[in-house]
Amino acid sequence: MQHLLHNIKNNFLGILVDMLYYRCAKAYRLCEFACLMNALTLVQPRLGPYLQEVGYKRWSRSYSEGRRYNIMTTNILECINVILVKERELPVTALAKEIRSLLDLASHIVYTVLDGDKNGVVDLQEMTCSCRRFQLEQLPCAHAMIAIRHSKIDVYDFLTYAGVVYPLPHQGDWVVPNVVRDVKVLPPDIRSVSGRQRKSRIPSVGENA
Repeated sequence: MQHLLHNIKNNFLGILVDMLYYRCAKAYRLCEFACLMNALTLVQPRLGPYLQEVGYKRWSRSYSEGRRYNIMTTNILECINVILVKERELPVTALAKEIRSLLDLASHIVYTVLDGDKNGVVDLQEMTCSCRRFQLEQLPCAHAMIAIRHSKIDVYDFLTYAGVVYPLPHQGDWVVPNVVRDVKVLPPDIRSVSGRQRKSRIPSVGENA
């Protein structure tokens, strides 16, 4: 997105061009994107066809075909375990009944959250919202937060990630085995290429060379 913005600044003049392009790229709703794109084309008529030729899905959030930022999804089993803390003490038959009721409730309820002219339709099981922020960022949007609290589900259950990043202690506290300490790490074997080395990077698709 930033490379494309650099090309726009160099090739398309206009006071509002940069701001409108940035808002188009960050829009979640398709209708919001279309409105901003129309305004951008009015300000700079040549820019509309140029961005369309590059491909909306390459730079706009609303046309993105995949999940953004590789954010991991919530483990549904962990969510159920948190909800059934008290019910786990019940006999097996009673526990099974509670689990069935919980799954039936979660499977069929879709919430409509009022938000002026930007209402959100939230499905907590599918982790989606009509504003598209929930599924694109894989984090609860404002509409989803209201639906989660109304369902009496701990909101932090939707913020649980599988990966753990351990902090690195001070070098003086490292415990290095001898088999690792005795290893001699040699520099990589780099073969020099004849000719002048390339200093500039290869341009991306849609970016001017």
